[in-house]
Amino acid sequence: MPDAENQKGPMRLSSVLAPGDILVGLEAADKFQAMERLVDLLVSRKRIPPACREKIIAALKERERVKSTGMEFGVAIPHCSTDESPDVIGALGISRNGIPYDGPDGEKKDILILLHTPRDKFQLHVRTLASIARLLQNEAFRRALRAAKNAEEAHGVIQSFEAREGS
Repeated sequence: MPDAENQKGPMRLSSVLAPGDILVGLEAADKFQAMERLVDLLVSRKRIPPACREKIIAALKERERVKSTGMEFGVAIPHCSTDESPDVIGALGISRNGIPYDGPDGEKKDILILLHTPRDKFQLHVRTLASIARLLQNEAFRRALRAAKNAEEAHGVIQSFEAREGS
């Protein structure tokens, strides 16, 4: 993964996520359980130290209570910044049935991109969120992600669309 300290622009989603950070078939009773499942995926992959799990989940939930990270088009980008990791870390969950999210549109979300950035890299956090949100505005991208049969295919979709858009 690239060194976030030397990153001038936003980080590409494909560089934040490895195929192993993608969960195709994410199911959860609600948005908080979905966030926990994605954090647990990152803990199991040693991207987040187990000792930091609870603090990152608490930060995600706190951020969500301030304002929902649910967007339109069945998308949500739960995110937070903490001092728990020096790296930009992400996970992608694709749900076949949708997850109740309590977003502004009241719709279930089936594409969740969880993002954690170090607290001291706020500008990188904002630029990366904006880059991801821009990518998710593309209907063909969302459709291709939803059609992905596995994590490798989903990662390939991300790489392909980033290459096309130069993001």
